[in-house]
Amino acid sequence: FFDWAAPRYGLLARRDAAYLTWRYLRRPDRPYAVYAVRRWGRLRGWGVFAGDPARLLWGDALFDTEDPGALEALLGAALEEAPGAGSIQAWFSPRPEWWSRLLDRCGFVSGAEPRGLSFCYKMFSRPDQEDALKKNLYYAWGDGDLF
Repeated sequence: FFDWAAPRYGLLARRDAAYLTWRYLRRPDRPYAVYAVRRWGRLRGWGVFAGDPARLLWGDALFDTEDPGALEALLGAALEEAPGAGSIQAWFSPRPEWWSRLLDRCGFVSGAEPRGLSFCYKMFSRPDQEDALKKNLYYAWGDGDLF
């Protein structure tokens, strides 16, 4: 799924099954729930959530651009599995634009990272690529160690 979906996102860390297992499912200090949406036997998207007493924290996702309904299905399933959660809080980069528009349509509001963190990088080996990184990098709350 990653190899198929990644070109639609621009630049991003490899988010495949091995990464999800390492990053979320084998992490001993915090439990995560990984949800996947399939239609007609084909993976259409996935998301990673962490529980909080009053809300779900949504930290990572990868979706099929050809099935925008998959995101609504995922969010509905996540809320159904967490009956005490009154809302979902998420934080994603503003890129790619199609993803930001989809989040807006689902009722999410753009804002700063909740802890005031920002994504930082410096390219020493290829400084000519910094502008492309700024314009094309997709990242999520889960890319940081505090999620």
